[in-house]
Amino acid sequence: MRTLGEHREEHGGTKGFLKGLNDGRKVGMQDGIKDGIRKSTQVGLVEGRTEGCRHALLLLLLRQGFGEIPCLVINQIRSADAAHLDEWLAHLITGPSLEDVFLTKKGH
Repeated sequence: MRTLGEHREEHGGTKGFLKGLNDGRKVGMQDGIKDGIRKSTQVGLVEGRTEGCRHALLLLLLRQGFGEIPCLVINQIRSADAAHLDEWLAHLITGPSLEDVFLTKKGH
């Protein structure tokens, strides 16, 4: 059996061996970065679609329950994060008025 040193000498010496090793690492890192970006983009798209559905659902339910919705409320909903949307959707079930849906209770 040959030693690592003998193997390196047969295949271009230490410099060639190290260059191949470094090139392999670079390619591996680049592939890993590309894969990570692709997966992050997919997750972001799914989360964006889900949040967009929450916006649309809340607006639909508010219109069904309370009629025409003021532009200020529509803009507030469209710029809200998922946590606020979920809170407002929950308040919609028990809120007797539009104002009650958007009321933030102390302690929340």
